[in-house]
Amino acid sequence: MAMSSKGGMERYSSTQFILFSLMVNTYLARLLPKIEALVLVLHVFGFFCVLIPLVYLGPHESARDFFAQFTNAGGWSSDGLSFFIGLSTRYDAASHMAEEIETAPTVIPRSMLASVALNGTLGFSMALATLFCLRNAEDALATPTGFPFIQVFVNATGSKAGATAMVIP
Repeated sequence: MAMSSKGGMERYSSTQFILFSLMVNTYLARLLPKIEALVLVLHVFGFFCVLIPLVYLGPHESARDFFAQFTNAGGWSSDGLSFFIGLSTRYDAASHMAEEIETAPTVIPRSMLASVALNGTLGFSMALATLFCLRNAEDALATPTGFPFIQVFVNATGSKAGATAMVIP
């Protein structure tokens, strides 16, 4: 189905996503734990599929330049505020499930800590690897793709096909 405007295509894609979610949650509800376990495995596998080529193939900054230069370009008044805003989004999903869990007082805090530990470790590792391979932030931000991380992947792999393979997982 072709849409004539960008806004129409976005609405069409959103409708497809909502219908897909409705079908999964209605007809496949008993399989949700298995689906969630599969998504977790794909999440960790995809992490390594991106991290290893990025670190192995990409150009690297010197460790001295990487760890000694600081830039606060996020628009927040302090680095600490920016850190805690990012941290607060890591455990939000578990708090929404609290009403549906029988032993919520023990399960929810554990799942929040596990979420922060897993995603914090993976996110911090990916941030270090990406920034270590960034070299020039202005060039990545001025990329014609409109997505600076894709430019970092192109610079790391030296090919558009390699960067596309890293974006797909």
